[in-house]
Amino acid sequence: MTDQITDQIIETQEEQQPTKYVLDSVNTVGVNVESFFTNEGAYKAIRLAIEAKVETMTNGYKERINELQKEYEEQIAKLIAENNEMSDKLSQAKTELSNAKLEIEDITTKRDAAASELATAKTEIERLNDHLQDLRTEIAIGAKAATRVANTNLETNLVAEMEKFKQSRPAIYDVQPLDNRGANFKAKLAETDEEITFNYLEKGKYREVTAEEADQFRRSAEESKRANEDLAQSGGVEEADVVELPTQFQTQEDADGLAKGDAGQQVAGKTVEERLTALELAVFGKGEVA
Repeated sequence: MTDQITDQIIETQEEQQPTKYVLDSVNTVGVNVESFFTNEGAYKAIRLAIEAKVETMTNGYKERINELQKEYEEQIAKLIAENNEMSDKLSQAKTELSNAKLEIEDITTKRDAAASELATAKTEIERLNDHLQDLRTEIAIGAKAATRVANTNLETNLVAEMEKFKQSRPAIYDVQPLDNRGANFKAKLAETDEEITFNYLEKGKYREVTAEEADQFRRSAEESKRANEDLAQSGGVEEADVVELPTQFQTQEDADGLAKGDAGQQVAGKTVEERLTALELAVFGKGEVA
């Protein structure tokens, strides 16, 4: 009875699974395994048991493979995410490095510019110190020259000398700044129409005229040149000795003040020494006379 049931089960499974069984393909020294069984039903039962075991093991392997596949995919996804994160950080680091390089270049440029400006400032300070020394020398020379001015009718002489100083400065026209700071200028000499350049400290050496007045200066210069040539041809004339006051670095305000009689008010009723001191103050300013 048992054999019949086993045979039915085997026949049913064979109908449901026509695939080749593993045990059927096993040979031992060229002899099929089935030949070792005297009972065909026993062979089929063993074959089904082995096949069930193989299937169980296969399913177990498949599940394990699926688990490993899942773990592998998760690890791959994690690695990809970490790689993307590292790529983002690397990109950010590259950007920060680039910005740092630009900032370093900017700082270096500013440092070099500051060093250049400092060197220029030192040069300008040295030039101004030299100029100040020249002013002091001219003041000393001017103080000596002032002692030669007759103390009689001092006010009239001083006004005349100041007017002579104003007229003695080279006349210029068409004055134009060379920079936005107004530190340097260019202009043309009225007598020769020659272009010159000067800075703001030297501007007081010249007097500015209009273009029409410049034409008159050129005509006067030409006439004076012709007259000198005529005098030279006729034997020339002797020049009279003229006592002049210092003619450098005086302002229009100083001249106007003296023209209005300020000098006369300062020196009236004083000794010769006091008058000379007052004259120095009027000509050179209170802060520059030792």
